[in-house]
Amino acid sequence: MLFEAMTLTPIFLFFRNLIKENDAMNNAHKSIPVRIFVNGIRGKTSTTRMIHAVLRNHYNTVGKTTGSEPVIIHKNGDEEHIKRVGLTNINEQIRVMKLANDTNAEAIVFECMAIEPSYQKLLEEKVMRSTIGVITNVRFDHEDVMGESLEEIAESLSNTIPTNGILVVPENIEKLDILQQVANGKNTRVVLAKLDQVPDGYEKRFSFMNFKENVTIVLSIAEILGIDKETALNDMLKTKHDIGKGNVYTKIIDNKSISFVNSFANNDIGSLTLMLSYVEIPKTNKKIALLNHRKDRMRRTYGFINFLCRYGFDTIVIAQENDSNIIEKELRLNGYTGDVKVLTPESNHIQELLKLSNKDRNTWIGLANIKSEFADSVMRFFETY
Repeated sequence: MLFEAMTLTPIFLFFRNLIKENDAMNNAHKSIPVRIFVNGIRGKTSTTRMIHAVLRNHYNTVGKTTGSEPVIIHKNGDEEHIKRVGLTNINEQIRVMKLANDTNAEAIVFECMAIEPSYQKLLEEKVMRSTIGVITNVRFDHEDVMGESLEEIAESLSNTIPTNGILVVPENIEKLDILQQVANGKNTRVVLAKLDQVPDGYEKRFSFMNFKENVTIVLSIAEILGIDKETALNDMLKTKHDIGKGNVYTKIIDNKSISFVNSFANNDIGSLTLMLSYVEIPKTNKKIALLNHRKDRMRRTYGFINFLCRYGFDTIVIAQENDSNIIEKELRLNGYTGDVKVLTPESNHIQELLKLSNKDRNTWIGLANIKSEFADSVMRFFETY
């Protein structure tokens, strides 16, 4: 009777499920020999997608990204969007791991879905136990969780470095010494992906904004797994882009040229600056910034204010939050003399932006945050127009 009563208690059910999940993960680790875990501040989604594109012709490969929205990528490249109920949950990663095991996957490549360092550590040690770890870069973002210095951020990202495995990073990554030290402590070999192994101009052949650092990581992984370089380069070009990835669109609307640089996902100044360095914007174009800020990330927003004042935008559009007036005031205090337009939630965002695009050639640059109805409306417009 006592045992029967105990089986009904929440704490017993918790530990029973914990044991079952642990057994399931152990089985997956034994049956899936290639397990790749991709972490970093920027480029995780595109790097994960490129690795999957290269591996799927050689292994039964399951991929998972968490970019603009969570996606499972199956062996043939078909994508299955994950419908989330409530907040992001680590169980999502466990479910995809089980799916990979149930479908006899030989390789998995997952993007790290956690920001909190302790959750990153949990995902690596309990769920992934990766054979190859990737850290794409070390930059400023999520300082409230990952740390306020690059050293602290590097230490946070190092939680996904595998034990007795391989870590692949671009040769120019920041704070390599910290990553190397952690890898040494885990008996893991560090592979520095060389930029000069990427053919000149190759990164510009993709349907999305791409960078040599991401490409060289994939080439190094291909070499580790015995896939020749030319095959990897050809297969990589079959990568499907993420909806929020930095694409550049140009449309002719009412006899005016309107280009849109989709950098909404670049929510740190370093990544935005790097992306814009790859985009040629004629000086005669009217440049319109689409500041899609978050009121709970005001420290980040103040950094963008300084950038916006320096870059030379003709107009800055602010997607309205409670503090839009504060942002406009800060822009003026920092010396911005151009036009400022605050869009209300009730306004037709696209029509308002089209009215502002009153030159023969106009460029919209979205930045700071990808999660909002404003960003969605702009991306949908250029995807479907």
